Amino acid sequence: MGIGLLSAQGWFRQKTVEDRFNKAVEYYNEGRFGAAESALSKIGAKGAEEYQEAVQLMLMKSKYRSGDFDGARSVGISYIHNVDYTDYQHFIVETLGDIFVEDGNYSAALRQYLIARRTSKGDNVFTRRLNEKVIHLFGLNISKDVISELFVTENDTVNQIILRLVEAFQELNQSNPEQAAQQLSYVYPEYVPDELFAIYEQLILASYQEKSTIVTIGIVASLTGLDSNEGRTFLRGIQQAFKHHLQVGHKVSYIILDNVSDEIETARAISALLTNPSITAIVAPLGGRDALIAASMVNNSTIPIIIPASMQDGLTDLSPNIFQFNSNLSMRGVFAARYAMQKLNATSIAVIAPADAYGKTLVDAFIKELDINGIVPVSVEWYSEDPKNLKSEFTSIRKTAWSLVPEENTDEQYFGMAFDSLDALFDVSTEDFFDLPEEGNKKKLSRSDSTEIVLETIQALYIPAHAAEVSYLGTQFPVYNLKTTIIGTEGWNNLDILNEGSIGPHVNGMVVVSSEYPNERIDEVLPKNISNPSVFYLGYDTAQMLLHVAAKTHNDPSAFAMQLSNVDGIHGKFHSYSFDKSHKNVNTALHVLKYENESFRDLGFFQGDSLAKTYYPAP
Repeated sequence: MGIGLLSAQGWFRQKTVEDRFNKAVEYYNEGRFGAAESALSKIGAKGAEEYQEAVQLMLMKSKYRSGDFDGARSVGISYIHNVDYTDYQHFIVETLGDIFVEDGNYSAALRQYLIARRTSKGDNVFTRRLNEKVIHLFGLNISKDVISELFVTENDTVNQIILRLVEAFQELNQSNPEQAAQQLSYVYPEYVPDELFAIYEQLILASYQEKSTIVTIGIVASLTGLDSNEGRTFLRGIQQAFKHHLQVGHKVSYIILDNVSDEIETARAISALLTNPSITAIVAPLGGRDALIAASMVNNSTIPIIIPASMQDGLTDLSPNIFQFNSNLSMRGVFAARYAMQKLNATSIAVIAPADAYGKTLVDAFIKELDINGIVPVSVEWYSEDPKNLKSEFTSIRKTAWSLVPEENTDEQYFGMAFDSLDALFDVSTEDFFDLPEEGNKKKLSRSDSTEIVLETIQALYIPAHAAEVSYLGTQFPVYNLKTTIIGTEGWNNLDILNEGSIGPHVNGMVVVSSEYPNERIDEVLPKNISNPSVFYLGYDTAQMLLHVAAKTHNDPSAFAMQLSNVDGIHGKFHSYSFDKSHKNVNTALHVLKYENESFRDLGFFQGDSLAKTYYPAP
């Protein structure tokens, strides 16, 4: 009887483990990686033995997919060290390779992928997936020492072929076609995996061509530390662009250095690249302070520095070899003013903006451009902290709007809402509501009637808001019955917020000056586990620009800089690029987006000082 009871208890324990594991798998497949990790942790180390290996693998993959790379690595390494052999070993080693890719350690990633292939026991689906991952590593700074080491230890035929292909690719990129041909002579075509056959053929053809030079791009990014999520996402965008444009003989490779999210390490990495004779151009980190450090270190070097993200003013003044891919704040303010004057024909323009460095830089440039053209803003209002209650600022703008109404029209019959919508927003009592005029005896409304009258005297309202402030501004603006065209910055690009019923209809027709433009055809390049698509596409488009320039030049930094300065209307997935001498290598290709019918329409982009026609990406 005791034995029967123990047997029943064991069955129930196993059933509980099975249910929890299946629930964790369900969460994982739904993309709820934190919930999957929580469910797995409830199984514990004393769960049914037959599930322990699967639990450890799922725990590792859940941590990896949620961005806890160190935690995932610890689980994988611990399990490999404590288990002689496991049916899940190849999956665990594959995930370790994925983590090394995230770290930018491509040599270690290649080693893990080859181990995973060798231990996969003929799983064709698995090996095909690994072959695709290996392709991503071509041209990404695989250590020759590691390749030599793996040649000695690797006895798997296909893995040896992969090593030959990687080394041949590197030899070609170093202008050594004879050495590449020698490596390829050891490869039997019938053993080359289908996924790698196309690149094998390209290598064969390229090995018969004359020697050519390589364009080597140095990249400094935060792969570890506080900014690692953003840095890794940016790098993944670069890798994806390289994969989609991978051609032997395209003559582009990358040297990637981790600044560990530290400004001192940024300086060391930039210094190392500037003194490397093989470097043709350098991509600076995303952070504003890191970008400033990189820009300040150029001195007399001819190597161009690409600033991919910073909007800081004055960076390109430090050297003629600095290229700012993201337009600075002053340019955004100037172009917003030009659009208001030239396209909206606005002469009565008001401003409401955050009283921080961001807002002041934009507004100063905006007002200065108006002043050059003889226009003075009718009202400028500032707010600090979260704009949760801008009653005084909007009331002031509305008073200005009243003052612009011709005197003879102020007593016209305006009929508005049944109560003061401004007071309603802030939950006042019913005693503050306006009395409803009796039918047939409707009163005339005047300036004292607050927000009931729609005023159209302010033709444009510039609101350069931060993204986090848009929801507050969007719900308050409709209350004040100002019929005007809002001109905003890309903080307003959030359609989820704009399409709320309390906001969208009231800001319809808004114009946004943005470095990004709408693109519906992007899913083919975006990996599923990217949490910040905007940063991913910044990396992707930055790489596309570099590939475009590299195709027209050799490994001469001065020639590369010259080609960059001549870029005029190059379009990526989300960003456009145009440079001219009058703007000191600052990208002028800001797009003008119009919000209408719950979506954005691209009205065109600035090419130099002029608004060019709309660009529609090819399908």
